[in-house]
Amino acid sequence: MVPRVKSHTEELAATLVDVTARLLAEHGPAGVTTRAVATAAGTSTTAVYSLYGGKGGLLQAVYVTGYGRLKAALRQVPQSDRPIADLLALAHAYRTSALNDPHLYELLFGRRVLGFVLDEKALAAARQAQQPLREAVRRCQETKALTGKENDLVTGLWAALHGLVSLELHGWLGDDPHTCEQRFRAALLVLCPEMQQDGGGAVSP
Repeated sequence: MVPRVKSHTEELAATLVDVTARLLAEHGPAGVTTRAVATAAGTSTTAVYSLYGGKGGLLQAVYVTGYGRLKAALRQVPQSDRPIADLLALAHAYRTSALNDPHLYELLFGRRVLGFVLDEKALAAARQAQQPLREAVRRCQETKALTGKENDLVTGLWAALHGLVSLELHGWLGDDPHTCEQRFRAALLVLCPEMQQDGGGAVSP
């Protein structure tokens, strides 16, 4: 019998978010009920309602938490005097974040739960998650390392990162982690040749 977690702590709140993302990935929306989440997390439905007010609040929290984790991972990349190298490092940090939280990542940027609409807090978190990439692109524009409209550059970079990460998560870049990383880097340099200015030499976080 799974022991019940008695205290409604931050750790439990994070566990509920991770469990919800996993259940959605494995069983779809029908598999996500307050009872199913509570059971998988080793706690009670009372804890779910106490922390999130029910399934709707829990789903919103999943998105807010997921976008927050992505932003935190990107913020860990140190800023150097080579903006284009920083952009490549951010790309690798984005990939690492997705690989560390695959269920959560696919929920954030994959198919939405039918009938579910993100609230303003979740939408704001999504915009903030993109901010480190936007700031790096802006720095690259200031040094003439990249040219073009900021929004177009950010959207293009994000599309490239999401496409490559999604291919890797579904096994299309291979099974060997080192090979996957090499293919990810090579594809980025093809899609954004400007990164060759640093020889593709930024080290993965």
